Amino acid sequence: GGGKEDRLAAMMADAEGDGDGDFYPLLSQRIAEESWPLEEGDIQEDIIGLRLDFPEKAGPITGEVISVPRPGVATVHFDRFEHKWDKSFTISNFSHPSIGPAYGKARPRDRVVSKMFMRCGGEVVACRLVAWSPDWSCVRAGCRVLRLLTAQGDAGEARDFGIKQDSGRLRDKLGFETTEGYIPETEGDRSFRSAMLRLLKPLPYSLSICSIDDPTGADGGEEPWIWDRRRTISNAWNGQMCVVADFGKSPPDIVVDEDKKTRKESDELKKREKMRREGEVTLDSCLRDYCHPQSIKRRCPTCKKSHGVSSEVPHLETSKLWRLPDTLVIHLKRFNMSERWSEKVRTSVSFPLSGLDMSPYCRSGSPTSELGSTLYDLKACVTHHGGIHGGHYTVCCDVSEGKGLAVPEWVRCDDEEVQTVNSDEVAKGEGYLLFYSRREGDLANVARYGNKT
Repeated sequence: GGGKEDRLAAMMADAEGDGDGDFYPLLSQRIAEESWPLEEGDIQEDIIGLRLDFPEKAGPITGEVISVPRPGVATVHFDRFEHKWDKSFTISNFSHPSIGPAYGKARPRDRVVSKMFMRCGGEVVACRLVAWSPDWSCVRAGCRVLRLLTAQGDAGEARDFGIKQDSGRLRDKLGFETTEGYIPETEGDRSFRSAMLRLLKPLPYSLSICSIDDPTGADGGEEPWIWDRRRTISNAWNGQMCVVADFGKSPPDIVVDEDKKTRKESDELKKREKMRREGEVTLDSCLRDYCHPQSIKRRCPTCKKSHGVSSEVPHLETSKLWRLPDTLVIHLKRFNMSERWSEKVRTSVSFPLSGLDMSPYCRSGSPTSELGSTLYDLKACVTHHGGIHGGHYTVCCDVSEGKGLAVPEWVRCDDEEVQTVNSDEVAKGEGYLLFYSRREGDLANVARYGNKT
């Protein structure tokens, strides 16, 4: 009815500004309804960017048409999943009753908050936070980044152009009259990107996307910002990415978020950079860090009793092992969670396949050496593939026991698929759970459990 159209027109007017409107899911839904393929001939390139709901056991998820490799076949990528889970859709998929326009069944995601690092001379010099609605296009999200960098150079012309082209596409898809200067999709997105990059060229920085674990770009894999009007930031982005504004060798006018959480995140980043400079992260270095004495503050009951006030007195706290098990399970922290941030830790950690010596991490005077060997050999390694919001587990196991082999025999179990792998594949440094077996077991344990079946 008229009321609905008036509301749509009001949302479009808001979309033409660089605002924080949370109505974009409704626009995505409406565009999907207008563009939904009803027959095979409708599956053409002009449906790229179409958002849809897809049924899953845990609940419906949202996906997006990212390409049409040939007429009648569309490639759908699902928000926050890796590309290996992409699906090919034909008209039979689009006609399925459980698949429909976005947010008919799935719920829109909350606003995305990501990190933006300023980099100069290959080193991170500042960190800020940037927020965007998940249904913003990559262009509109990029314009939000440009607005945060206003103090670093005048990007107003590029920002205005990007917003005009983004809102122009929305108007075009919804049947509104487009504004002057809009580059239609029929002319190809290449001409739009060329014009956008030309406006960005005079700026003293370049924008890119990098792994959150390596904002310096030292490990490679850095990519230029995605200036695409059709892809939404929710579909093109995941929790393992960060924005990088690279200033080359000219230092920026630094504006830092002066709050405790940001400083804590900055300290964590510096710690990771220090480990990178000092060399490879090893299981031994992780264990040493875990057992390293740390200063903590506790309220002293003695002071409180004698002076009537409670003062904080520094103490040194050390974690050491008293007794070692026959089967040692080491859980590496691969997921970092905070009040406002979550990410997967992808740092490579090398670990020994044999001869792990735990004696340096046992408390002095403990009965460890009397109860069995302190040397351990790896028997299994569980690896998590994917990100913070989803993924897949595989495990590598040593199956040589009882075969009289001089060296371990490793196999990888991936669902129902089991295949032989070499030791280099096991020791790639991507382990999540490590299962070690003691070379000589505790005799008390042997007596306790040896006769049980």
